[in-house]
Amino acid sequence: MQPIVVPVEHLIRVEKCRQSAIAAAESLSDNLHLWQFDLEHHRDYNPDVCSEAERCRAKRFAALRDRTSFQKSRALVRQVLGAYSGIPARQIEIALLKGGKPAMLGFPLSFNISHSGTQLVIAIRSTGLVGVDIQEVKQVQDLLELARSVFDPMEVRFLEGLLHRDRQS
Repeated sequence: MQPIVVPVEHLIRVEKCRQSAIAAAESLSDNLHLWQFDLEHHRDYNPDVCSEAERCRAKRFAALRDRTSFQKSRALVRQVLGAYSGIPARQIEIALLKGGKPAMLGFPLSFNISHSGTQLVIAIRSTGLVGVDIQEVKQVQDLLELARSVFDPMEVRFLEGLLHRDRQS
């Protein structure tokens, strides 16, 4: 099975796409919809739609930034699912399946979420299971320092030899 690769420019941005619940559900058909949010800059969310369990979990985050990011992501997931199902976001019940995959109870919709850095992506599909994974790309400042922290000493020496040879070339 091959993953579905969707270029970033094809992601649905909620700020630009205000569909009604019926239009959203009809346009889903057997397609895959990906919703992308920048949690750092996104302000159009309602934290009151989060469940009591989600609010309690958010309080356990020590850093305000992490707490806010968690609440935003949960609220946005509920708001997007509400747009497709017509169910008020606060009333949506979400459970975790085996392996930790989220599921919306009482409505035939498959979804998954992934977040990295400040980005959140929600994948929605009407049939079959769906998965999504994003990863923030970070520039490595000192490759050798990173290698020393995770590699075996023999592997570090090998890498040092390669780097030394490259500098001489």
